[in-house]
Amino acid sequence: MPINEEILAHFAEIKPTEILEEKILAFDSESEFVGVCVDLLIEAGSYLITAASIYPSGQDGWTRNEAIIGGSLVRLYKLIDAILDQTCKHRLETAFILSRLHFETTVNSIFLMRNPEQANFDNFVAYSLQHEGKLLDTIDKNVAERDGNSLPIEDRMRRSIERTFRMSQLEKKDLPANRMRDWQNSSLYKRAKAIGFGQAYDAVFGGGSQIVHGNWGDLYQHHLEPKGDRFVAKTSFKIPRPQFLEVNAIHSVAAVSEFICFLGLYQERPVLVDLFNSFIERVKTLSGFHENFLVQNS
Repeated sequence: MPINEEILAHFAEIKPTEILEEKILAFDSESEFVGVCVDLLIEAGSYLITAASIYPSGQDGWTRNEAIIGGSLVRLYKLIDAILDQTCKHRLETAFILSRLHFETTVNSIFLMRNPEQANFDNFVAYSLQHEGKLLDTIDKNVAERDGNSLPIEDRMRRSIERTFRMSQLEKKDLPANRMRDWQNSSLYKRAKAIGFGQAYDAVFGGGSQIVHGNWGDLYQHHLEPKGDRFVAKTSFKIPRPQFLEVNAIHSVAAVSEFICFLGLYQERPVLVDLFNSFIERVKTLSGFHENFLVQNS
């Protein structure tokens, strides 16, 4: 098959963020590095939404399995948008929570693309549909207690849930009898480790648990101010730093690169991989400048 020049053209239209050494070496505050990271994250978001607009040749949409990955890219794009919003409002706490969600979606999508067995995709969907299965059980129980009389709201809910199962290409009987605590009989850490994101898990996901769940560590660090042997409210936000923005940018482009292979765009891949590698190198270059800045100003 000939190379799809239209796809390449859409990616080529995305303006690369310049990393100008002379300009960066003149930075005198960390916020200036954050500003460049924001531009890089906007660029990463552009790659995500461009990739999410690609369908297999001759098709006007995705199959269910392709849709799981395509929908994940759309979710990553929306999370990037939200992270940028909170970053530009100087709100580290909420930006980091969104970053943790971004990491989980990245890991799940890349794991599925590298392990595309049908059972893995079915397992991913079945795990998600457990709630709908429980709702159907509750409706059946309530209707049975009324001698078979159902309420209009229950009829509407049943039709909606049944439509969800139908579009998901699973039936309620396909759900496991016992509650699934995670899909693929695994854990996010194991999936992250399997795709080479083990160290990133500790930094982005594991370390972010306290912030997401509002544990004492989060309250103490972000929402309380010691005052003698007591505490007072700390209503101000912490200012975001470049590191987690850089990670989000790299992970976003990693997912896009995998998606290109997943859709079978093998002829376009060399050009696009060069583009993505160039992006990652620019992110790493900025990160190196930032680390030098911290050393010099410590």
